[in-house]
Amino acid sequence: NVDNKWLKHGVEISKCAVDKASLYGDIYHGNLHEANYPENKFDLVLLFHVIEHLESPVEVVKEIRRVLKNDGWLIVGTPDFDCGCARRFGENFRLLHDKTHISLFSDKSLDRLLEDFAFDIKHSEYEFYDTKYFNKENLLSLFNSDAVSPPCYGNIVTKYCRKMDKSSLLDNVEHIKNIASSLKY
Repeated sequence: NVDNKWLKHGVEISKCAVDKASLYGDIYHGNLHEANYPENKFDLVLLFHVIEHLESPVEVVKEIRRVLKNDGWLIVGTPDFDCGCARRFGENFRLLHDKTHISLFSDKSLDRLLEDFAFDIKHSEYEFYDTKYFNKENLLSLFNSDAVSPPCYGNIVTKYCRKMDKSSLLDNVEHIKNIASSLKY
């Protein structure tokens, strides 16, 4: 059932995926830069399990900032390649086995990227407990670090961010200046 209250746009490099997704919205076949959307067009951009597949995630986040309205939302979901499971299982971390995962982020490095482009991270989510993957079999699999890692809490992180406008950025700069001027060295 499609909610027609929203105008939905998408960008997809796979022609097959474009054909299927076109039933639900206006889907551009190509990459975000080629779509050449106008500035401040979108209220929300969803980048779910995409950023880890990008050759230039910095350029894509920069373009998303350009096309997103002031105070608009960006939702980014990606594997956390420095989560507890990744550290425990090392090369056996299951999300490393996808050869198309070429831009690997940790929770903190994703925060830095988003903050560098003036996104205010409102919430971070590590969905697991309310999924089908939270089960006895997967929990017991955590004891065998010689096998491929199971799905686990923290494997996937989702960031809910707002684009900061110029006035908010200037307020932050003034706040930092005030803190810096009060420091004694």
